[in-house]
Amino acid sequence: MGRDPKTRRRRKGRILSLTVLCWAWWGWSAPAEAACEPSRMVRIVTRVVGPSVPAGSFAAKPKTLYRLGARYGRVEELPNPASGLHLLVVVNEPDVWMVNRVDRTGQHMVDKGPTYNFRAVIFDEEGMPLLLQTLELGCEGKFLKENGAKPTGGASVRGRACASWVVNAGALRVEVCLDTITQKPLRVVVSRSGAVLMNMEYDSYEDDLAPDLTLFERPTGVRFVEAGG
Repeated sequence: MGRDPKTRRRRKGRILSLTVLCWAWWGWSAPAEAACEPSRMVRIVTRVVGPSVPAGSFAAKPKTLYRLGARYGRVEELPNPASGLHLLVVVNEPDVWMVNRVDRTGQHMVDKGPTYNFRAVIFDEEGMPLLLQTLELGCEGKFLKENGAKPTGGASVRGRACASWVVNAGALRVEVCLDTITQKPLRVVVSRSGAVLMNMEYDSYEDDLAPDLTLFERPTGVRFVEAGG
């Protein structure tokens, strides 16, 4: 989409606060060199952790992302007993379908362009550096390389050894801990002036799957309404 990223941010605020989209996003323009376009299908399962996220709460439940190339994305949530929702988002640019699996209802939206890019930005909040727009699920290594990440030593995530890499932008600090064997992310921590803004851990990270385009088709058996209709 051609809308200005700052305008989008004022309207939406933190991406992680959008339950319906989880950490999925699409449509804002990004520099060509910042594009995240996995050539193989990616499946990533993550969860947000920390003192502010009660164990067993919906916020602590895992979310699953599939993505492929620049145009395809799929986000799956587990059922939310409090809201009665079980959400699914399917992106096949320029089409976007949001579904409540409980009652099989949904909304269809069409990206107006001029660019058609699925985004899976990990964290974004009003006032954050634009650099954060390039930190995406499926392209964490690319983010570290392009932003001159510095090693800060070893760590452990749920018993798995990892090496921490840090990117600093003013008071903002992004730390990505990569599995010492697979070099895949185990944790991403975003902090500002020492205060943790987000702590996300990876349950699984598969980045060499054969494409399955059926995952990105219009969901069947759902009563859709058109956005703005």
